[in-house]
Amino acid sequence: MPWYKLMKQEEEAKAETMAGKIMEAVQQMSRTGVG
Repeated sequence: MPWYKLMKQEEEAKAETMAGKIMEAVQQMSRTGVG
């Protein structure tokens, strides 16, 4: 597999984890009634 495809996959995976972490934080805030 070409290196740029690997790079793209890695970037997408990072973006997904970031989004997941943000979603988790938002859910926790709404649960505690802060957000």
